[in-house]
Amino acid sequence: MATTDPQPQQEPKCTEVSPSLTAVTVFRDRAQLTYVATASLPVGAHVISMKGEKGWESVLQNTLQVHMEGAENQQVVMRGVRFRTHVTKEDVRERVRELEKARDKVRELIDQIADKKAANDAVEAALKKMEEKLLIMGECGVGPEVRASMGPMVGFLSKPESWSELVRFITRRKLALGELRLKLSRQQDKHEEEENEIIKKLDELTGGRHKERQETSVEVMISVYAPHVNLKLAVSFVAMGVSWTPLYDIRVDPERSVMDVTYHAQVCQGTAMDWNKVLMKLSTATPHFSAAPPELKEWNISLDPPKFPVGFSRFLSRSLPSNNRRERGNEEAFPRPQAAIVEQAVVSSSSTSSTFQIVGLATVRSDNKPVKVTIATHTFSVKLVYHAVPKLSPWTYLIVKANNTSPYVFLSGKANIFANNTFVSSSQLELVPVGAELTMSIGTDDAVKVTRKKVKRTKSTLHAMLRNRKKVIEYVYEFTVKSSLTAEATLVVKDQCPVSSHKDITVRLIEPSKNMLTECTKVDDNDCSVDNGGIVEWRLQLPSGVFTRDFRFAFQVEHNENMDVSGLDVED
Repeated sequence: MATTDPQPQQEPKCTEVSPSLTAVTVFRDRAQLTYVATASLPVGAHVISMKGEKGWESVLQNTLQVHMEGAENQQVVMRGVRFRTHVTKEDVRERVRELEKARDKVRELIDQIADKKAANDAVEAALKKMEEKLLIMGECGVGPEVRASMGPMVGFLSKPESWSELVRFITRRKLALGELRLKLSRQQDKHEEEENEIIKKLDELTGGRHKERQETSVEVMISVYAPHVNLKLAVSFVAMGVSWTPLYDIRVDPERSVMDVTYHAQVCQGTAMDWNKVLMKLSTATPHFSAAPPELKEWNISLDPPKFPVGFSRFLSRSLPSNNRRERGNEEAFPRPQAAIVEQAVVSSSSTSSTFQIVGLATVRSDNKPVKVTIATHTFSVKLVYHAVPKLSPWTYLIVKANNTSPYVFLSGKANIFANNTFVSSSQLELVPVGAELTMSIGTDDAVKVTRKKVKRTKSTLHAMLRNRKKVIEYVYEFTVKSSLTAEATLVVKDQCPVSSHKDITVRLIEPSKNMLTECTKVDDNDCSVDNGGIVEWRLQLPSGVFTRDFRFAFQVEHNENMDVSGLDVED
């Protein structure tokens, strides 16, 4: 920034400019708004007043920043910036009179419509009575009393076949009355809405003779040392009442083993300032306005005073003189020393923070209604893993796994899951950093079926010298896997054997054997494992095309014959 000898002291010239909102950076609970304005200034001292819009009065004024673009190449010095609030009083009496006249006019229109609706209802009632009379005469005929009273109309009424023209007239008239009633109702609703709006404005103005209006602006004090300087000022500050949440559309194509992830953000704001066609950034950072770290204070601890036996204080109060009791009473008025209370911290952490630049311009109204913007779309190669627990469910569930090879951190958020463009379910995607594994459950898939059949359940008794007789129960199950896939996949089948909680109850795994599991040996080309909870897991590699595989699962339960064992009945 160039400098020259200061000009003679003079009264600053005030220049009003109207800034435009051009960019917004949205954080989780607030947003940084950036306005841009231009001004052409001659030599001298100036005050540039940026007239704000509605909502500027509620921003965080301590976050104000002003930047002069290209000022380093011009002879300009910025002396200071500040928020300024102007309070103006407006005489509202004339405005109140105008609104009252408008209200009376609208009320008159509503009354006219009410009169028309009443006349319309009367005609409809008359037509209804005429229809009822024709119906009665058509069914019962015209009696002597009616003939005497109606004279020349008797001939007409005595011939129902001549009523067709009258019936058509009544029908057309009823249709026209119905259309008129609908039209009048619409007009009445419109005028009542206008009346309510006028009454609302009157309520705002009738609090007094004058109405105060606040206008907030940003003033920038500038000294210019060269003629005809063109400045571009960027003003930014933080406003509350803004939030954004991640949202995902996940589309899986099992036949091609690919997954498309569309990363969206739902933005809501109620800042009283509409964002019209702005450059938008989304940030996962949490802004802090204190640069200094917190300081620890001295943490004092002490011993509790000695505790007296139960009843000792009552004995002491009786044995002490009255003046000593009064002194003791004064001592007990002071609280006993307490150990220091340590508050438990509520900790939140994040592995990283990211900023997403939204492509194009975004518009978000100040109505707290969510607006969805797209961050990015990325395609991943996935591994297909089918899971089956046939003991509990006949269905096979498809889970896809992929590495996050995109440059984006997938934040925790709601995910809409599609399989072959068919909506499957809504789920919750957990945080997935760059390079981490992304796992999603797609739901059930009929391409792989696993059935579980009980082959046998036998009971036998073991006899041994000098030992109690033992009862042995053997369970044998057979699993059948059938698949028809277009791509290779992995199948995980799980079952379980019971776990003994008593030393005299023994559980032996027969198939797959413990030795095979310990030596990591494959059983029928299936990888097997068992954990301490008795969960047995088989892993099969399913080829493309039609595939069938059978394998068995067997275990024995041994216990003393005179024992009643609970829990085995679930397999009966």
